[in-house]
Amino acid sequence: MNKKIIILFSIIFSFFVLSCNNSSDAYTSASQIPEEVKESRGLSNYIGDWNVKFANNDSFVIKINSEDDIVYNNLKVSSIKDLGNDNYKITIEADKVFSSVLKFKSNKDGTIEDDNSGIGIISKK
Repeated sequence: MNKKIIILFSIIFSFFVLSCNNSSDAYTSASQIPEEVKESRGLSNYIGDWNVKFANNDSFVIKINSEDDIVYNNLKVSSIKDLGNDNYKITIEADKVFSSVLKFKSNKDGTIEDDNSGIGIISKK
């Protein structure tokens, strides 16, 4: 009789464990839902000089002259890719090739993620 009770509880426990591991979409947390990619407004909305500052106190200027003409710390940007949501990946070819992602929050400020310096802030001059 004890063996039957133990087996019955083992089976019930197994079903309970399996049901708790449910990966149904109805239980997806908000942090797992990807952000909708919206069309960017275009770099022409951000033309001008932008101050760049990183946590390590590195700072310089990015000049956005047009949709396809950006100067990064006195270096001409070799390619620009629109990532959507007003985020732009720029590639710079100097002693070595590196890239940065400009993330505009408004036409006055945003953030930068740079291969060399990490994460910083950008603000319009």
